[in-house]
Amino acid sequence: MSKIKTFILSALFLFSLKAFSQFEFIEKVEQKPGEIIIPYEKYKLTSNDLTLIIHEDHSDPIVHVQIAYHVGSARESVRNSGFAHFFEHMMFQGSKNVADEEHFKMISKAGGTCNAFTSFDKTVYINTAPSNFTETLLWMEADRMSSLLEGFTKEKFESQRNAVKNEKKQSYDNQPYGMVSEVLFKTLFANQSSYEWTPIGFTDDLDIASFEDLRRFFLKWYKPNNATIVVSGDVNPEEVKEWVNKYYGTIAKGKTITKPKKVNVILPYDQYVEIKDNIYLPLTMMVWPTVPEFNKDEVPLTLLSYILSGNNSSPFYKKFVKTEDAVQASAGHSSLELAGFFSVDVVGTYGGLSTKEIEKKIRETLAEFDKNGCSNEELEKAKVVYKTNIIDVMDGVSSKALSLSHWNMMLNKKYNINDEIDAFNRVTKDDIMRVFRTYIKDKYAVIINVVPDPEERDTSISKSVNPHANEEKIADPQYNGLTYTPVKDNFDRSLWPTVKPNKPVTLPDVYEFKLTNDLKVIGTKTSETPKVIVQLNIEGGQLLETGKYPTGTTQLLASLLTEGTKDLTSEQFQNELDKMGSSISFYAGQTQFSCYLTSTKENIEKTLKLFEGVLLSPRFESSDFKRIKKQMLESVQSLKKNPSAMAEIAFQNIMFKGTLLEDDNSGNFKSVSKIKLDDVKEYFNNNFAPNVSSLIITGDLSDEEARKYFDFLNKWNRKELTIPSLGNMPEPEKVQIYLIDKPYAPQSVIMVTQKHIPYDYNGDYFKSTVMYYPLGGSFNSRLTLNIREKHGFAYSPQSAFSGNKYYGFLMWRADVRTNATDSAIREVMYEISNFKSGGITDEELDYAKKSLLAADALKYESPGQKAGFLGRVINYNLPKNFSQEQMKIINNLTKDEINEIAKKVLHPETMTIIVVGHAYKIREKLNKLGYGKIKEIKID
Repeated sequence: MSKIKTFILSALFLFSLKAFSQFEFIEKVEQKPGEIIIPYEKYKLTSNDLTLIIHEDHSDPIVHVQIAYHVGSARESVRNSGFAHFFEHMMFQGSKNVADEEHFKMISKAGGTCNAFTSFDKTVYINTAPSNFTETLLWMEADRMSSLLEGFTKEKFESQRNAVKNEKKQSYDNQPYGMVSEVLFKTLFANQSSYEWTPIGFTDDLDIASFEDLRRFFLKWYKPNNATIVVSGDVNPEEVKEWVNKYYGTIAKGKTITKPKKVNVILPYDQYVEIKDNIYLPLTMMVWPTVPEFNKDEVPLTLLSYILSGNNSSPFYKKFVKTEDAVQASAGHSSLELAGFFSVDVVGTYGGLSTKEIEKKIRETLAEFDKNGCSNEELEKAKVVYKTNIIDVMDGVSSKALSLSHWNMMLNKKYNINDEIDAFNRVTKDDIMRVFRTYIKDKYAVIINVVPDPEERDTSISKSVNPHANEEKIADPQYNGLTYTPVKDNFDRSLWPTVKPNKPVTLPDVYEFKLTNDLKVIGTKTSETPKVIVQLNIEGGQLLETGKYPTGTTQLLASLLTEGTKDLTSEQFQNELDKMGSSISFYAGQTQFSCYLTSTKENIEKTLKLFEGVLLSPRFESSDFKRIKKQMLESVQSLKKNPSAMAEIAFQNIMFKGTLLEDDNSGNFKSVSKIKLDDVKEYFNNNFAPNVSSLIITGDLSDEEARKYFDFLNKWNRKELTIPSLGNMPEPEKVQIYLIDKPYAPQSVIMVTQKHIPYDYNGDYFKSTVMYYPLGGSFNSRLTLNIREKHGFAYSPQSAFSGNKYYGFLMWRADVRTNATDSAIREVMYEISNFKSGGITDEELDYAKKSLLAADALKYESPGQKAGFLGRVINYNLPKNFSQEQMKIINNLTKDEINEIAKKVLHPETMTIIVVGHAYKIREKLNKLGYGKIKEIKID
């Protein structure tokens, strides 16, 4: 080797030491053949104790950058509830070098997605993008950590306070049983401030939160020594370390954070709480305090919950659901960092057992379990189910990152999937009975009864009930002496990193074949997880039901098909599935009927044997039919109490009027009452056929193995079937507002919609989705920025073009503040009309193209995404490279073409507007919008 080469290599080596000298190596976990683990390497920045975990996975050209801060609602204090979640919102409002709303916009423009969530114990920020954007993601998160306060303004503070209050109304106040969790936590953890409130907090605490409160919160918790960064995906670990060292190494370490003590809840007596709510069916919940996460008793308690209620041979199912005394009976164990609880929930029937009778029956069921004990068979089934679910972590880089981050934050030691599985394997029958008798048997509980409220009540103010509302807000000493000092760098932090070219996207390798009965099969082999996912789609669905069978027949059939086979009762069928950790479920849609099957590869043959029995010789037991029909009747009545469901039903009735799909496919009380077992059998016998079906396979099966394992489907007989046409959908001549009264609803559910053309992959339908992206198809779209960010009318407006081979729609919807119902409609109509007349801007076109082109990299990672891709290929008879053709179309679309499409497909002059809300408060303003007299309708 020449002296020059030696000198260069030595210099590079010294540079590498210099670049990475601030990292302390913690550990490295490597995958061995046949072992199910997540390989990773872990480091700590010695300058500030930031933890870095890197998981390398080159199966797709994508990366997931996640940063978790060890602060959630458990670290808040009295009268400061909701701060952690509030601050999560503020983190997207711009920092020193990232402008307002630019975080979402730049990640979206790179083809990525970003989001965040706040729990009781942590706040997590998640970013997924093509891997060429890795450095930029790390830079953006570092800018938030180092300089968020420099982008902090009182205007943003007030805007996000409104957003959080809207979220509270949408997710809690305006939902059936929405206040149960808040009541549970403030009762179970009374005067234990760690868990006395949920992460969203109390509304009256948010009302008194100050700008300075939020600043201090950031200075305390958003520090490198309280953070874990996980970089997972198609990355070079050495590059990642260099970037993390550069962007985070100079951020100052915060004050030492004391680990909070475990919460020891001792209930001195049974504590009863009654909630009156606008519901149809009563709910009884019994809750016992238990243990925190990773306690030795956590896994036995988790298994106990499944043994008690996890399948149709479990004690609670047989005692409540099988006897038709309840629509649902379930048990669960929830573990948090500092505490845990075990719960039993029973949703009763209309006019059935009283809450006292339900509670008595719960106690009887528990007493019988104590007497009978737990069998080895039940324990092993529960273990298999949970161990199989654990493997799902391997589905994608984001789920793997979330697990690695959580294990590090809560345990701070080497831990992996194999440790999770070992924890379940170690549990014995004695462990199950020990934890049952330690934490549940004869122990005091919190008993919450949610009962139908006979009166309509004004819920325009929050339903939240803060037990500390009358207490004075006292300064929390943990925030004393915190000051902001700008970070000092030896580089220009304001310069955005240079982004390398995107890596090419490799489409899944596809195999296709057709069985002798014309069943079309498509699949792709992937070995990233040891699971196989199968989806069977049968054309027809509700289209084949209308006019021949009562509406709801297909929904009832979907439930009944999982109740056993000719040779296996419902209990035997479910037992066989549980032994393998497999699942088989059915779904009835408007235009097709689907079956979903999951199994590990080692059990696929046995699972398919059960599937064969269901498909070719279902049981159709009269007692099962009677029970499921009763559950459906209860369910369709419950929908009338749910504003979102009411809007969906109205949409169906209005937009499909005069067609085969005019009625919601769940049916209503009248139609479901008419369904007979013979209707279900006849629909199945006449309309389930291979020649109108397609089979989609993803997972660890090759073409040859698929042909072998699914050969039994050749026994499925063809039928001569004609799928009827939908019929002519209404063609409105003007804008019409429909109002459905939901007295005292705290929000209005609004739908703004119009008919569109059916799906295509390369014509006007597809081009419409490109056109709509800057108008309503992204977080930074005109509609979202107007409704959510500018005016604060709604928390999460949603909007898209959607369609299938039969029809298409444009839909905008949101849960809006009642007093802003008319204003929100006015703004939505303005934005759509303005886009149609004024057209797309050059900047918007560039943004849409770059976003949609780069986003292709994220579409093929998980088994579910691969199944979606294959489903489009086979259901619409598309070329296997259709997505590449779409990329060419996007790239070539001009501004004039986009504007022409907008004028062609956007019809604000004839749109249909559906509103579910408090008619007394909104009726007059809706009539004054200028669209003529509103039509008030009722939902059957």
